Amino acid sequence: MTAAWTHLRRYLTRADALLLAAALAGLTGYVLLLPAQHPDAAASYGLGEAGALQAAEAFLAARGYGVEDLEATARLSRHPDLLNALQAGLGRRATRRLLDDPEDAAQMPAYHWRVRYQAPQADADEAAPRYRLGVTLQGAVWQFDRDPAPRFGPPPRQERPARRRATTPRADRSALRAAFAPPDAREAPAAQLDLNAFSDSLLAAVLAFDPADSLWSSRPPRLARQPDAAALRRALGQDVRAFFHPGFGPEVAAALARFHLGQTAWDAAAVRPDSAWMPAERGNRVARVRLVRTQPLYGQQVRADVTVSAAGTLEELRVAFNPEVAGQEATLLIVATVLQVAVYVLLVLVLVVAFFKRLIARLIDGKATLVDGAVAGLLAAGMVGLIRHLFGEAVGAIWLEWLMRALVVLVVGAAAALFTMVVSGAADSLARSKWPVKLRTASLVRLGSFRNVAVGRALLRGAMLAFVLLGATAALLALTPGAALHFTEESMVFLEEMAYQPMVWLAAGYGLLAYLVLLFVLLGAGTFVYHLWPRAAPVVGVTVVLMALMQGASVELAPIGYAWLLSGLWGVGLAVTFWRTDFLTCFTGFFLALLLWRLNEGWLVGASPAWMDVLLGGLLVLAVVGVGLLGVASGRTRREVAEYVPAYIDELTRHERFKRELEIARQVQASFLPRRMPEVEGLDIAAMCLAANEVGGDYYDFVQVGPGRLAVVVGDVSGKGTQAAFYMTLTKGFVQTLSREGLAPAEVMRRLNRLFYENAVRGTFISMIYGVFDVAARTFTFTRAGHNPVILRRSPGHAADLVQPTGLAIGLVTGPTFDETIEEVTIALCPGDVLVFYTDGFSEAMNQGKDLYGDDRLARKVGDAGQRSASEILRAVSEDVHHFVEAAGRHDDMTMVVVRLVPLDGAAPADAHRHAAEA
Repeated sequence: MTAAWTHLRRYLTRADALLLAAALAGLTGYVLLLPAQHPDAAASYGLGEAGALQAAEAFLAARGYGVEDLEATARLSRHPDLLNALQAGLGRRATRRLLDDPEDAAQMPAYHWRVRYQAPQADADEAAPRYRLGVTLQGAVWQFDRDPAPRFGPPPRQERPARRRATTPRADRSALRAAFAPPDAREAPAAQLDLNAFSDSLLAAVLAFDPADSLWSSRPPRLARQPDAAALRRALGQDVRAFFHPGFGPEVAAALARFHLGQTAWDAAAVRPDSAWMPAERGNRVARVRLVRTQPLYGQQVRADVTVSAAGTLEELRVAFNPEVAGQEATLLIVATVLQVAVYVLLVLVLVVAFFKRLIARLIDGKATLVDGAVAGLLAAGMVGLIRHLFGEAVGAIWLEWLMRALVVLVVGAAAALFTMVVSGAADSLARSKWPVKLRTASLVRLGSFRNVAVGRALLRGAMLAFVLLGATAALLALTPGAALHFTEESMVFLEEMAYQPMVWLAAGYGLLAYLVLLFVLLGAGTFVYHLWPRAAPVVGVTVVLMALMQGASVELAPIGYAWLLSGLWGVGLAVTFWRTDFLTCFTGFFLALLLWRLNEGWLVGASPAWMDVLLGGLLVLAVVGVGLLGVASGRTRREVAEYVPAYIDELTRHERFKRELEIARQVQASFLPRRMPEVEGLDIAAMCLAANEVGGDYYDFVQVGPGRLAVVVGDVSGKGTQAAFYMTLTKGFVQTLSREGLAPAEVMRRLNRLFYENAVRGTFISMIYGVFDVAARTFTFTRAGHNPVILRRSPGHAADLVQPTGLAIGLVTGPTFDETIEEVTIALCPGDVLVFYTDGFSEAMNQGKDLYGDDRLARKVGDAGQRSASEILRAVSEDVHHFVEAAGRHDDMTMVVVRLVPLDGAAPADAHRHAAEA
């Protein structure tokens, strides 16, 4: 315990103490300030699902709607349009205070219960009624509609369903009495009518609205079938027309609508009829009346569309407030959305291009990419798999729904894994090439190594960063009363209806979101900026701008400028943290901040059923802090933790080391070649040796074997590269030793063959020309061991001959077979004669058309340039070969030695003893 405490004090710095103080202040401000700033704190789950269902069922029963065979659900929800309109008109704080008052909240149902009745899925009937009701937090119905809408009369033949549930006609006598009650009941026969004497079916059949009345806002075509008044008189034994007119006008419809509105949460005395019409598809038995408040309610123009039947029943009640967004703000929202999408698309394209470029260059960490892709795929698949109503009611069979769910989970998981692999591979590779220290702790986490100081500090700092971001959010709301929390249709209050495990669903979603956003902003754009300007200010500035445009804080505020301001504020915290710490710290803080903000509803809403999600979120934070404390307390530092090095980094290191070794080998091999041409009176000499790779198997050499006697050797070891260079060095030593023993060229070849055969692996051989110039005798005696012929150009002619005595390559065979085949030739020379020795890199040079340069063309070129000095002949031949090859490049080592005889008493050209080209 003492050691753990010592490690904590040692590895947590003063900056960590300041961050802890800021985190505590942020958490305190968040808990204390947010309830007064967030409208959700005015909501309450006190009525409960049972209470909401009881209020809805009582409302339906009073109006003759049966719900015995229907399934009922109730969910506490927001009214996003109303919340946005109230905040825009009153301000966020005034809206919060208004919703705290139960009476005001009943008139402004920003938070309400959504109650739905529908037929069981296994017994679905398209004619079965479905009801949707809005119930206030106090238990009063404020909205009611039906699906499908009732149809009066038989449907067209082609629309008649195979099964149709019979619906009993209804009549609302209380509504009829209220609609027809005059100020003086004695003056109207309707006041003396006993409505209980008429059945519901009779009233529903005889009562209708008059389409011919000119006061209707819209007039559908007159129905072909009209009520049979004579039949009704015979059935009732009295004249129905004495009590009712054949058709009602819009004033009756308005009276019925006001009556029903008064039975709900609304104040019927505060509204006036605005218009009335009969929906064409509903016949003349139904009318719709629009009622509006005489005075705005808290700045809201409340509008109620009430649909009633001529028999007095309530068919629908729909209420609307001020849903419109101001034109300028709507334009800003569109611009903000376009910018957000554009930034995401641009960053994705940049990272995709970077991924493929670095993949071609083999600079992608395959292991890290696979780990990230697998985790992202699992998170995305888990999110989809936890959605409750993935296909709604489109799929009937349970087994078919689960089969389709499995297919969707696989497709989404695979797509998320592939996408994450691409962006993660590119961002990881870019960041690792510029500042690998930022990825050290993330790499350790990929390896499952949590118990160390580096990861422990990153987790602790990340948790503290999350509280700082949340505290900054609450402070910004408190300081900007003009900022409104913007709600959308998708912003449910509770998530248990959306996901089977809300906390797991949220953690998976926000974990994936946080990782991808930080890949784009920090590892992608941040690394690019750091590469151009390795300073804190540019990195922080770009991060802030991108976070603002991407609305990375995921807290929707209106006007949109406040959302940009808050996201930019989060960007400052993330960028500064990234500059001073690493990627894992930023990811931990960003992820926890997003998750805890989304869990606000669990503790802001009174009697919230989401308390378990809040508890799980708190336990997750404690787990992160606990793992961080254990890591720091372990005292395991960088020296004690295995450092993660990507495979491509190891490969690059090995490649660089190999290049350095090859460079050293090239320098050593070049040192084995003659540094300058030998100065022999009567001989003008030039030579060159170019390796196809860093090192090669070609070589040439000169050995002074006596006064006026010079041995010349040109060889080509089979193969290229390091192995050929090794055998070339071995052969050079053998030749240097044998040449100084004064042996004839053929004997030198025989002994060299025996030595090489004994020391080289089978399959390795050397082609070689070895000869001796005798300046005094004007002769050249040589042998050829499977090598290219010698080019001889006699002076003063222009023709050049190929001289090739017999002989096998060195190392192929040994004994009599080699000794007997080797042939020694002596050539008599005179001043001006030229001898050219070369390897097959010249004769087998190939152009893009796969044509060979050839020995004959080489001989002709020597013949044309033979009157020049040795160095000029060498330059002319090499330039001609290079022009022939062009873009095809050099594929083999190229070596050439040019020797030209000059008069003994004459001076050689000025550059005769200069090495024309050395490798």
